[in-house]
Amino acid sequence: WGDMDFGPHLLKVLAARRQGSVHITYHPPVRVDDFPNRKSLAAYCEEAVRAG
Repeated sequence: WGDMDFGPHLLKVLAARRQGSVHITYHPPVRVDDFPNRKSLAAYCEEAVRAG
C-alpha cells in the first residue's frame, strides 16, 4: 500500500463490490501562518477531525 499511487488505488476501491459507505466532511480552511509550528497545526487539525 505504501508504494501504491493514489489513482490506481482509488480505481481499485471504486471497482470493488459495495461493502459499506463513506462520509466525507469538509472543514473550513486553516491558515498555516496562524500556528507557530507544524506540530501545533497538526494537533489542531487532528482535533477538528476527531470532533467531526
